[in-house]
Amino acid sequence: MPYIDTAYLEDAFPGGSATLKRITRAGSGALDSSIVESAIQAACDEIDTYATGTPGFPWTSTPGQVKAVALSLAVYAVYSRCWLGETDFPASVSAARESALAWLRELRRGAVSAVPLESAPREDTARRIVSVGARDDLGRNNPRRFALRRWGW
Repeated sequence: MPYIDTAYLEDAFPGGSATLKRITRAGSGALDSSIVESAIQAACDEIDTYATGTPGFPWTSTPGQVKAVALSLAVYAVYSRCWLGETDFPASVSAARESALAWLRELRRGAVSAVPLESAPREDTARRIVSVGARDDLGRNNPRRFALRRWGW
């Protein structure tokens, strides 16, 4: 299942769709859709290899974090299909790929979770549930302590 589409990649591509068209042009200046589609498919396949077997997979809708990871991997794949040497890549493209792969390794390990937005608790609900004072007040077995850690507070 593709987690992003060509329009999403064009909108979010670093430098905009003009840069994407310039990189993938096939001599005519038009977007080479075969390169873009193969890059998206490669990114989605890589995500599937890491996500298979994790709780909640396959997702009913694509979580935002998975879209971001797919975008990073697809951008890297576009550059790798169009440019010969990795030294020609912008540093941010390689860094984003490494960050995406690190997140996928954490997903496979179970340290992070990809929860579709509609099933994630709303922020105001989470604040109401976890309204505590200083972190030092939380005992080792206090359930609020776990909630703070889980939501990053």
